[in-house]
Amino acid sequence: MIVLRSDSGETHVRRHATWGMYVLDYVFNTKAKDESQRIEYKHAEHHAGGIVSAATPKKVVGLPDGAYILDWLSATQTFNGIAANQRSKYKSSYMKKTFTETATKAFWKHLTITATTTEKGKDGNSIVMDMSQLFIQADSYGGAINQFVVPPQSTISDTYSYSKLDAEHQISERTSFVKVQYILFWQSDEDDKAYCNWLDELYKDVHSDQIGKTPYPLIKDPTSTDGGDPKKLIENPDYAGCYINYPDIDMVRDLPLPTKLGEVGEHPNWGVLYYGVDRFKKLIEVKAEHDPFNIFRHQMSIPIAE
Repeated sequence: MIVLRSDSGETHVRRHATWGMYVLDYVFNTKAKDESQRIEYKHAEHHAGGIVSAATPKKVVGLPDGAYILDWLSATQTFNGIAANQRSKYKSSYMKKTFTETATKAFWKHLTITATTTEKGKDGNSIVMDMSQLFIQADSYGGAINQFVVPPQSTISDTYSYSKLDAEHQISERTSFVKVQYILFWQSDEDDKAYCNWLDELYKDVHSDQIGKTPYPLIKDPTSTDGGDPKKLIENPDYAGCYINYPDIDMVRDLPLPTKLGEVGEHPNWGVLYYGVDRFKKLIEVKAEHDPFNIFRHQMSIPIAE
């Protein structure tokens, strides 16, 4: 998406129209005194080079002086509703109950620091960290949000069955009442290590009594000490895993996959953390069928047996 921005006033997204290889936002000047002066600008010059960097904004025809085009990434970062272009780290946790005593103590430990704290940077030297953009955000879930959805019969194609789609192809975390987001923003790539390590330490302390120091959806069977199976994992009464749209490479480090993918239900791993046991097993089957050579991959893509 391309955002048109005018330096002469604020710009707001109005509606969208396809233009060449872009989707343009119609914008208008909110500082105009008269409603008739809030003109929607709909014309722009096609840019043969494709995406334009924010460093060299593209002038457009038909717009006031100062109007320019931003590429999708720069536009998203600039108009994200939080802050201007910054670096960030996200973590997540689905909760079934209120905060545990372990989590509460961890929050007190880490959130009562001063606005700045000193940590080691990329080069090993001390840096002063700005903690004013640390967020612990709780999104309310429960109720209808936790229900699986089956489309009305009128919307279902005659050639497509929803008999299992509602249970197999929707997000698995349907028992939580809160999703917690752990978010930290900073400016320089030289400080990546310090900020990421700090958030990682907070997250581990919050979940220090859980498998892998994560909100793993399973726990060791407490009856195993009384003669039960010490390898048996049962449903976690407090946590339901993580949100896959905040992929966190730290989870691959803390919860590596088992050597045999058929044992993902018995050995804690990042796949179950995000998808649950049944869905992760299903995704592995689908991956093996449609991408047996693992062409489409990244650090947290669905794995395939070696």
